[in-house]
Amino acid sequence: MSKTAFRFDGLLTLRRQERAQRRMHLASLLAQQHELEARRTAIEEALAAGRRGEDRAAPGRVDVARLAAAARYEARLRGDLSKLAERQEAMAREIDDRRAAVVEADREVQKLEKLRDHRDDRLRIAQTRAEARLLDERSAGGIIRRGRLG
Repeated sequence: MSKTAFRFDGLLTLRRQERAQRRMHLASLLAQQHELEARRTAIEEALAAGRRGEDRAAPGRVDVARLAAAARYEARLRGDLSKLAERQEAMAREIDDRRAAVVEADREVQKLEKLRDHRDDRLRIAQTRAEARLLDERSAGGIIRRGRLG
């Protein structure tokens, strides 16, 4: 089969590049989300460790300065945890948007590939018909020539 240029090759290439770029953006966001999740886990572990430290405090004298510092530290950790949760929510929305963009880009590529495949099928059918017609003409020509000679 002769290979003819697909009319939308340039557009198909562009759409594939867009899809790859959108996938990279999504992968980047997913990596950032993973980092945020690791930070959240670390903050939660620090909060839990602080609570365990309070539970193990020895009876007797109370160091008020140490308790105040621990309370400030816990408040800061809780504030960080709250900000982190907000960022994670925003990132989750952004990830959903990027996933939708990747799906849309993939659809665009599939549409163009389907067009190309249909075009290739039509070319293949046309070429098969042309070959069959040529064989019919040759065989008919041979029959006619044999009829004249015989």
